[in-house]
Amino acid sequence: MSGMTGLALGSQHSCASKQNGGMACWGDNGFGQIGDGTWTNDRLTPATVVGLSEFSELTAGESHSCVLKIDGTKVCWGGNEFGQLGEGTTIFRLKPPVWLTGVASIATAGHQSCALKINSTVACWGSGTLGVERAAVPIDGLSGVTAITAGWSSMSQLAHFCALIDNGAVACWGDNNWGQLGDGSQIKKWTPSLVVGLSDATAITAGESHSCALKETGTVACWGLNDGGHIGDGTYATSPRLTATSVVTLSDVRAITAGSDHTCALKATGTVACWGLNQNGQLGNGTIPDPVGVSGSGTPVSVSGLSGVTMIDAGRNQTCAVLDTGTVECWGTSGSIFGSTPVPEPVPVINLTGATSVAAGGNHSCALQGDGNPACWGWNGDGQLGDGSTNPRSVPAPVDALHGVQSIDSGIDHSCALKVDGSVACWGNNLWGQLGVGDLWGSPQWSPTLAVES
Repeated sequence: MSGMTGLALGSQHSCASKQNGGMACWGDNGFGQIGDGTWTNDRLTPATVVGLSEFSELTAGESHSCVLKIDGTKVCWGGNEFGQLGEGTTIFRLKPPVWLTGVASIATAGHQSCALKINSTVACWGSGTLGVERAAVPIDGLSGVTAITAGWSSMSQLAHFCALIDNGAVACWGDNNWGQLGDGSQIKKWTPSLVVGLSDATAITAGESHSCALKETGTVACWGLNDGGHIGDGTYATSPRLTATSVVTLSDVRAITAGSDHTCALKATGTVACWGLNQNGQLGNGTIPDPVGVSGSGTPVSVSGLSGVTMIDAGRNQTCAVLDTGTVECWGTSGSIFGSTPVPEPVPVINLTGATSVAAGGNHSCALQGDGNPACWGWNGDGQLGDGSTNPRSVPAPVDALHGVQSIDSGIDHSCALKVDGSVACWGNNLWGQLGVGDLWGSPQWSPTLAVES
């Protein structure tokens, strides 16, 4: 073993630092403690630990290995069934983690998430266009990105993504069965493709199978599925719109958000208008949905009794709004605060004050409070409330393990938070790798866990 220097002996594996930098381990690898990105296959000769260069100390435990890096941080990998990696989780690591940092904003929908980095590039993870990615993977061919959005279709079980470019164009990729990429086709694309007829976009949002953009003029254009009035062009139950199509009777818009089958717009007056399907009361106009038929509106309708709105977010079948009073009101149905009965008009979320933003997911929602601490409520079977349990909450429960958050977003059964240091923490269901933690088995996490890069 020439070229080896420092040595650490574990229970059934050993590790040594290399003279030219880096580290190599050999022996038992049943828990990934060798650090070469594999597991179960024992190493009879030294195998190089992936992605590790300069460090000052190394140690080896029974089924894990650690190094102390020269910047004073400790990095561990291998078995973690007792939390021995020191991350506050029980995630097994097959190699030293590289935390996802330098993030400017996040977008989470369905079973996937994306991060817009400060260098204007994009990385995504979860059930996306190339299968399941359990760590953040860069999206090639994108630069100058200023905003991102993600949508997931329960019909196709596939995702689609869109990016707003600094020249006002929009590029989308992924599932395209209903024209949600806006490129004039219904062909899936694994690389970004420009939306036709759109050059002055200022904001974007993606639903299950449709997408929308806010334009410089304060108007909105949408494309994709339209069988429930998704596009807002006055038609209903017609063919998909394959290119950007104007939403009628809508102006002076300053923000947009899309749910599964509906879209809402925040107007400059502080009021909200929505369009699309309404079988769960998600349009918020007081109309009692028809439980056996298809109900909705192909044109925007005003949300009843709502004013002073500063921010909106649509979930699967619900929408929530932050008011200038710091309170939050929601409507629709998601199992969150509503049970299974549709609520067709906004109702206040109790025990929540000082809110600055809200994220509506599938069956849960989260709000970010002015102190930088999030609170979540709703279903919690996968730990998506982040309170360390799987108990459902009818009122917001604080995510105690998370502080210093600048923004938050929720998927169907998971949530992610962007911290002020540019890192990302996620919690909840992880069957499709939507937490981005790079673990092997995709086990749910009931508390926030830092995302990693591939």
